[in-house]
Amino acid sequence: EKEKQHEFALAFDEIGNLCQKRFTDPFFEIKKALQLSDRERRIGKLKRVIDDFAYKVIASKRRTVSKGSQLGFDLLSRFIDYAQRNNEEILDTELRDIVMNVLLAGRDTTACALSWTFYELTRHPKVVAKIKNEVEEVCGAGDGAEYSYETMSKLKYAHCVALEVLRLHPPVAEDPRYAVKDDILPDGTRI
Repeated sequence: EKEKQHEFALAFDEIGNLCQKRFTDPFFEIKKALQLSDRERRIGKLKRVIDDFAYKVIASKRRTVSKGSQLGFDLLSRFIDYAQRNNEEILDTELRDIVMNVLLAGRDTTACALSWTFYELTRHPKVVAKIKNEVEEVCGAGDGAEYSYETMSKLKYAHCVALEVLRLHPPVAEDPRYAVKDDILPDGTRI
């Protein structure tokens, strides 16, 4: 039996696809502001599904804190813990924005980068052999191998391979940026 996908995951995927279509619609800002299209109304509904899920997770973390239980090592717990230790207030909307940024930055981009990496490695067996040799030299082999963060960070060749894959196949092909005000870059370029 096929496992049903979580409502949040479905909403996350659909809203991403709908927002992508905005790139080809010069009037999307007007349609968004006035809710003039089915797409913009659907985006609003999906945003509520996503927000509801995020706020439930945040409320659960806050309940954990209020009961005096230990927070985990996840990013959300770290922000709540930092605010608490420094006697600062952190709003649920701020925590929601942090959660959404991490999800947006890491979900599909990581899968895409890994897919391209394995694709390129299948095309270049000599690179695979070099990576394997480097891993054995740096981390060891067999039961005595150490794959800690500190040890793995010494894998220079593997790191270069990952960077090269990202250069050849950037996971975020479209990432538009807009200046909020006129500016001049150090080289004199006006924005």
